[in-house]
Amino acid sequence: GAIAKAKTAKIVRGLLDIASEIPGSLEVQAELCRQIVAWCKQEKRTFLRQRVESRLVSVDYERGRYDEALVLVNRLLKERRQI
Repeated sequence: GAIAKAKTAKIVRGLLDIASEIPGSLEVQAELCRQIVAWCKQEKRTFLRQRVESRLVSVDYERGRYDEALVLVNRLLKERRQI
């Protein structure tokens, strides 16, 4: 059977937390975030996608990818204002 949405979100956040504890894993974290975001879009999991994209903003910032982080955070803010 299908896993409940809340449980799925908790598992995803847990995976991201584990990845964030691994030293030197920023590239892996960014790729993991991108893959989860793609899955969220496919499954129409908007709130989880937004949380993971927020995490990706932090990872991009830590990686020195300021332009990417800024573009994403601006899109997220614009999306939030529309709710």
